[in-house]
Amino acid sequence: MAKTRGAVSSVTRLIKHLGARSSPRPRLERAVRNLSGLLMLAAFLFISSLCVSLFHIGRLGYSLLKSFLSLCPEGLSSFVSRNAMRLRTVQASTGVALSVVSLFFVHLHADPMLDTMRTLRGAEANPQASSYARPPWIRGRFPADITRGDTERMELSITFDGGSHAGDAELILDTLRQRNVRTTIFLTGSFIKKYPEIVRRMVRDGHEIGNHTMTHPHLTEFTKNRSHKTLPWITRELLASELRETARLFTSVTGKRMAPLWRAPYGEINAELREWAYAEGYLHVGWTSDHERKESLDTLDWVSDSSSELYLTSGEIKARILNFNRDTYGLRGGIILMHLGTARKDDRPAERLGEIIDELRERGYRFVKASTLVEHASRAPAMQLAAGSAGKM
Repeated sequence: MAKTRGAVSSVTRLIKHLGARSSPRPRLERAVRNLSGLLMLAAFLFISSLCVSLFHIGRLGYSLLKSFLSLCPEGLSSFVSRNAMRLRTVQASTGVALSVVSLFFVHLHADPMLDTMRTLRGAEANPQASSYARPPWIRGRFPADITRGDTERMELSITFDGGSHAGDAELILDTLRQRNVRTTIFLTGSFIKKYPEIVRRMVRDGHEIGNHTMTHPHLTEFTKNRSHKTLPWITRELLASELRETARLFTSVTGKRMAPLWRAPYGEINAELREWAYAEGYLHVGWTSDHERKESLDTLDWVSDSSSELYLTSGEIKARILNFNRDTYGLRGGIILMHLGTARKDDRPAERLGEIIDELRERGYRFVKASTLVEHASRAPAMQLAAGSAGKM
């Protein structure tokens, strides 16, 4: 118990030290957020100490009993000698049983404990993970690939990726502002560094900014062999660095924190990458696809070569969105993928954005941010957890 009190005291001092540089309110919020995890850690240390103590108590009890019986008639001493192995087995089994119970308890509460340790270890190195990483709709969730929201709600999210170009960014932001639409935009660190004024405008307009990594690297072998196996040189540390540097740049430019959402470059994602990013405080958001019907809300607006088999005119892109799942769920809970940059000289899909928004509103749809979509979907069984298909930037 002394060890337990010492460990808890050390953790408390560490929290006070990390919180000393921030304002009272963030410290309070951080303390409340970590209370559950700290209690689980204390309980685990207590149970571990209790198991060790009971084990030694058993050994002492056995020794005392043996010493006592040695003074008794020879028959009792003989009984103890004949059953010595059995008594030792009972003693060992008791210790193992208590250890199993302890491990099971830790397994049940592993997520809050790990969250606490990650927060304490990386609070200063990664403000994103410590201060904004676990809103209620993320805490305790498996790091799934969110590709659709609640199909019972007449709401959808029209999201945008900003990799390295901002050719249509102003037009898109103007259209969204005119129609009072606030959505989610995933930005790379390169985009933030290149277009700080546009990024600040996004924040002023009330848009939610997600992480799209720093340099937009390929993460899997998809372009090589259509496999989403993580590339050999992509490590947990490298991905963490990509996410952290982007978040740092965003905060330095806007004074705000990024939303705890990210989108993998090129749509190259797998469970391992999602887990790594989740440890940094991010949940992955893909886009909606129906593989059986060969339909997708990836608009492919980045394809500028009209001779490519992937090329779609702006009219075809509009129809691709409006006709998605028309005879089933429609666009309920849908996540649309478009881009801020384009290499097209004419027939730009962004010019159709206003028409798309207007028609969907006439059908009764509401436009929401991705975090709102995920929050609503987290309470609905219709939430899609399947991995998103590969796509472009």
